[in-house]
Amino acid sequence: MQKVVKDNIIYVEKPKMSMVPLILSAASLLFVALGAASLFYFQQPLQESQETRSAASVAGGQVILTSQLTSSAVYTSGAPSTIELKYNSQGVQLTGIQIVTKLTANAETPTIEIPNGDLQPIFQEVEQLSDGYLVSVIVTPKVLGQSFASTSPTTFAKLSVPLRGPGTMSFVYDKDNSFATVANTNPPKDELRTPEDVTFTIIAGSSPSPSPSPSVSPTPSPSPTPTPTPNPTGDDFWLRSDQVYLKFFTNDSARTEVALADLKPYETYRIRVQYGVQNAKKSSTTDTSPVQTAFVVNGQGSSYVTDDLPYSLIANHADGASDSIETVFTTVPDNTLRMTTDSRSAYAESNESNNVLLVTFNADNGVGGASNLSSCNQYCADSTECQSGYTCFFNQCRRPDNPDSSTCSAPSSTIASNVVQSCNKECSSNRDCAVNLRCYQGACRLATNPSSLSCSAATAGVISKGSQTGLAGEKGEVKVVPTESPTASASVRPSSSPLSSVSPTASPSLLDQRPETNPSQSFLSKFFADMQARGISLPVIAVAVGLVLFILALIFAVLGRTGNRPPTVIQARREPPKTAYEDDLQKKINALKTQASESSAAPSVTTSPSSVPSSTSPTPTPPSPSSPTSSMMDRLRERKVLENMPGTEQSAQTPPPSSSSTAQSEPSKEPPETPPTV
Repeated sequence: MQKVVKDNIIYVEKPKMSMVPLILSAASLLFVALGAASLFYFQQPLQESQETRSAASVAGGQVILTSQLTSSAVYTSGAPSTIELKYNSQGVQLTGIQIVTKLTANAETPTIEIPNGDLQPIFQEVEQLSDGYLVSVIVTPKVLGQSFASTSPTTFAKLSVPLRGPGTMSFVYDKDNSFATVANTNPPKDELRTPEDVTFTIIAGSSPSPSPSPSVSPTPSPSPTPTPTPNPTGDDFWLRSDQVYLKFFTNDSARTEVALADLKPYETYRIRVQYGVQNAKKSSTTDTSPVQTAFVVNGQGSSYVTDDLPYSLIANHADGASDSIETVFTTVPDNTLRMTTDSRSAYAESNESNNVLLVTFNADNGVGGASNLSSCNQYCADSTECQSGYTCFFNQCRRPDNPDSSTCSAPSSTIASNVVQSCNKECSSNRDCAVNLRCYQGACRLATNPSSLSCSAATAGVISKGSQTGLAGEKGEVKVVPTESPTASASVRPSSSPLSSVSPTASPSLLDQRPETNPSQSFLSKFFADMQARGISLPVIAVAVGLVLFILALIFAVLGRTGNRPPTVIQARREPPKTAYEDDLQKKINALKTQASESSAAPSVTTSPSSVPSSTSPTPTPPSPSSPTSSMMDRLRERKVLENMPGTEQSAQTPPPSSSSTAQSEPSKEPPETPPTV
């Protein structure tokens, strides 16, 4: 506060109160209160899952998924079974449907078709597994920004499964990666009801028999014509050499493909044999038992396997029927694969001498044919420049199942387990994924094959080549293995070229469960979105903002009090007015000083001391000339000498003392007289 004297009136100026600290304090309290309330009422409990993605395939979802077998339940050779996937959104508008299911059946690679003209597939994949196929499909409206809905089961995808024979088809849906996103929701909301796994049974067809002829007369229908007796010499099975293709893999969980030229002797490999069986006569009409083919490598009993092909499948195709089978064997310098069709001799053939086909190949220490290709960790422009079993990973040849290893070693069990556990987990950067995985479209995928939902490795697709001898063709014609053979691909995408490089991969993207980043968002919107992506919720942000505002309010309050403090005024000390007594006393002091100076200037007179002792009288000591007058007056005031002096302010204010005290104090007030100097 400042005091101002004006017209003998003291005005007190109070400091002005700044509004900034008050506003900041109120805002801080508001933010802290809102944040605390949100944390208390709306925050998820700690024991609940903190997964930020929308839960896929919820139990009470409004979108119902059904699978229906629309083809015949009776097996017909050459006619694939058709399964339609249908959805019923019950009027809910959707922006996309993603389905991932595992198909288990004795079938060739299935295909996917989108029959609905208003929908389009933005991603579809059929991936071959050890025990079936992994089918993935995503459909969205053809016009971007629109939505679609239905009030009854509507087909959105159709699967064609070419069965090899009667049996079952099982569909097991991936509940975590199957969902239907609702339109105009951010983040996208999933309303797909948890799909039910289904199994369809395809039975074998019975032998055809003539139906009774229709007749309007009461005459009984003719009896069915008896089936003719089969010709015991009406079949002639043989193995087609032009349909034999070999692929070699390492005998481990990675199953890395190995080129024929890279085979090393006395090591264990897995071989995949693609073969074809033809029937020259095709005359059997009753015996439909499967035709068995046996395989053995180097005469090793552990490598002996068999495979069956339906008779009708061989008979109904001009080129016969084909299949593939795998077995494990140990290489030697000169290897022989022996294949024998109708190994059980179930059919009486017209020619039994052409049922065996021999394929020979060499293991030359892994150096033949690979000298011009890059080996492990060497430079490459694409995967075609790497040796078989390697892929070009950022211009270096690496193992496709362990690309982060510079030594191209097989992944350990720990690494393989981490890959399986981290596959398809949500991520925002590569640091969120395990080794060998990368963050791809918000999910952890294998670095060398990011489009694979199962994080399986992809190789360059080199086809093994070899030579063969044996009986094949039309009665003794010798065939050679063709120099080119098609690559067996499990993908329904039209491109079958080898995986050239990982860096420029641009596969179709999956439906992202997180909100897309809008480039026109403000800085604050991006900041809050980034904080939420890092797991920091809005209530926590509100509390933090409130604390920051409270600190700012304190700072402004302290600065405001400092600014309102009155300035310090240093006033000079004023001497009180001198009284008449003080003037008289000062004159006497000055006279004494003058006498002292004159006596010191006059010549001194020397006298002999008298023998008669004289009485010694005290000689008054004059005041020191060096003491200033003001200092002496101050000392007199301190000792209250001037209080009772007449003519002073102190004497006027103090009542007159008693006569005894006055008489006692007066001698002390008279200064001592200085004796004359002789």
